[in-house]
Amino acid sequence: MPFYVEFINTLAVWHLDDNKNVFNADTVREMNRCLDEIEANQLITCMVSIGYGKNYSQGLDLETLNKMKSLDLQKALQISFQLSVRILTFPIPTIAAINGHCYGAGAFLAVCHDYRIMREDRGYLCFPEAKLGVHFGLQVLIEMLKHRVPLTTQSIAILSMQFTGPKACQYGLVHELSSMEMMLITAQDAAKRIIGNNTLDRENLQKIKRGIFDSIVNADDKTIQHIEHDKLFQSKL
Repeated sequence: MPFYVEFINTLAVWHLDDNKNVFNADTVREMNRCLDEIEANQLITCMVSIGYGKNYSQGLDLETLNKMKSLDLQKALQISFQLSVRILTFPIPTIAAINGHCYGAGAFLAVCHDYRIMREDRGYLCFPEAKLGVHFGLQVLIEMLKHRVPLTTQSIAILSMQFTGPKACQYGLVHELSSMEMMLITAQDAAKRIIGNNTLDRENLQKIKRGIFDSIVNADDKTIQHIEHDKLFQSKL
């Protein structure tokens, strides 16, 4: 089953269980379906996303996007990153359990969660654009990097540095580390600390998030700049 939701008491576990978990029209549709399912369940107070095996997400589906015409590519990119904006403003607390490699679009998805846990012994968090010779063509991505990546760590995007779990934790990209075996338990413990004895009002929480991240929510992506396919699709994004 590629993408599915598991409900554990008041916790929703969103399983990104499709090998590399790449972003294309079909997978983004399935991801949004899962988020719809979580949002519709009024008993849920927190959501955890987790990948499978060695990957959290390898980012954009380069093989599929490479076959698209410019306008179709623009639309596909916008839809993909709108998913990250949805996570950023989700009406319940969100936790990313980064179980493995987390690249490009997958890294944007991860940093848009409220709280992040990363595997301590395997996997990299990376924005590879600089090493591919391409820039962040969507304004929403620029705004995400400004607001979701600590100033002391923005070299991860500027220089396409690969951060291991311990290094990502050291520089504030993630909040804590975990073994793969304990990842979901660590996430459950984090959810208990975040929620405490209270159930956060969904409407109010979403208003708070939208207010804090208004520049991301309102970014105008109609002005996407030209993307050179040959450069863009040589590696992970």
